[in-house]
Amino acid sequence: MAYQRGGKGKWIVSYRVPGKTQPEKEYFDSKNEAEARELIVKSIKKINPTALAPEPVSGLTFRKLVDQYQTRRALAATTLAADIYTLEAYVFPVIGDKVVEKITEEDLGKIVEQARKNGSPGSAVRIWERVRAILRWGKKYKLISKNPGADFFIEKEKQVSKAMPPSREEVEAILDVSPPHLVRAIQLSFYLGVRPGQSELFALRWDDFNLDDGWVRVKSADKGGLPWRDVPLAMDILPSLRKWQEDDEAAGIAWPIHWRGKPVASVKGAWENAKAAAGIRRRLRLYDIRHHFATALLEQGVDPGIVAGMMGHTTVRMVQEVYQRVRRAGKRSAIDKLPTLKKRSLIKNSARLHVLIVEKYLGRALEPDEDVYHLDGDKKNFKIWNLELIRKEDRKRLDLLRSSFNGASRRKYQDDNTAWCYKCQSFKPKSDFPKSSRNWTGVGRECKACKREARSSKPRK
Repeated sequence: MAYQRGGKGKWIVSYRVPGKTQPEKEYFDSKNEAEARELIVKSIKKINPTALAPEPVSGLTFRKLVDQYQTRRALAATTLAADIYTLEAYVFPVIGDKVVEKITEEDLGKIVEQARKNGSPGSAVRIWERVRAILRWGKKYKLISKNPGADFFIEKEKQVSKAMPPSREEVEAILDVSPPHLVRAIQLSFYLGVRPGQSELFALRWDDFNLDDGWVRVKSADKGGLPWRDVPLAMDILPSLRKWQEDDEAAGIAWPIHWRGKPVASVKGAWENAKAAAGIRRRLRLYDIRHHFATALLEQGVDPGIVAGMMGHTTVRMVQEVYQRVRRAGKRSAIDKLPTLKKRSLIKNSARLHVLIVEKYLGRALEPDEDVYHLDGDKKNFKIWNLELIRKEDRKRLDLLRSSFNGASRRKYQDDNTAWCYKCQSFKPKSDFPKSSRNWTGVGRECKACKREARSSKPRK
């Protein structure tokens, strides 16, 4: 029932639930809210009384759940270090000491908001995905009774790099000043499209290459796709690969990219030095060569699904939204592939357009014996002063007249005091035309005499 203790303060809804000796109490600010909740409780009791029983609480705080997650999962040292930094900076200050079942969506929203404020949109998504993975793991192994983030969702913001992929000339300029291990890293990134890091490029071993058949098996990064993928080797890089393999086998080196016989973990310093030596000042990363791989293939008309497969993506979405940077040459090539319209279609459509313009100007539809005439002969000129309303029977005479006068002849008559009257089919002084018709851009107007004759022929009312 709903009541108010002492006639003041908060309203209380009290009800009994199965398995508990003491009644449950809920508090509300107004009587209406309390009565509404009371009706809900009564309805639930009729349908399923056990639904009112509270969820069992594990008593495990999020910090303790994280400890068990990291211990049982046996995470790599680099992943563990990244997790510790992220959780300590953004997550633990909000929910670290809270019992997991009592975490609310509002708490999770604060974590995402703080991450977006202090980091990039991508960082906020990655932090939430890490928290979500821990909560799902705890629910899967029944360490917690419910997952408070099961219905929480944030929309990923599209991230498009501001840097354009390097051109072939830029790559060649960097190669000219690069040390041997960077040369190999650049060429393999350019021809294979692999991720230039420890997950793919630097994890390659000579055992992964089949130079006779021209294939390399790339162990894919842990992105939720296939664990490995086969990438064909371009003919341009095969001679270099054979030479590198021969030299490395003689020295007992198992990695195609190495520094003094030891595997490489990063080439960031060498890349920046080579870029500066090549005179390139704009922002450019080794990772952008992977973007060039996708762009170059797409510009050549390769199917996006094939490109996505060679790059290690499970769908084409990433290729289409992030990696595709079609340059001006690609856009021009695409435009040049558009079909050409026939000239007869253009003329037909423009003639109809002239009729529509005149009808709009007059405020009525043309009569069956009326037509639109182009005074300067340019059928692409849609301006109203260039359009003359004539009878269809007069069009043939005007066309014959125009064909007998070239542009120079028309300009001659337009420059002196003579103009053409299409009614009486003769040249007359310009003073014989009404002021409203003295626009001499065209070759014909109706003179005063023809207008008087037309008015006199009309029956009087």
